[in-house]
Amino acid sequence: MFLQRLKEFPIKLKDGVTKRIKHVQKFGKDDPRRIIHSIKVGLSLTLVSMLYYVRPLYNSFGVSGMWAILTVMSGLRVHCW
Repeated sequence: MFLQRLKEFPIKLKDGVTKRIKHVQKFGKDDPRRIIHSIKVGLSLTLVSMLYYVRPLYNSFGVSGMWAILTVMSGLRVHCW
């Protein structure tokens, strides 16, 4: 039974990934603004995380720098629509 599951795993993984990719493509065609917004949110969270983990930047800007980045990214979201 374990070997059967082990043999089926790559096939199920491929089918699952293919299904997700098709779902995301359909989602992007229906409303591309949501995909763009998701990319912007991911970028802003990445920038905030980098600011937090790079101590010299965090020490000079602090928490207000993080909020500034999130505010600018939110403003870009409103401005671009």
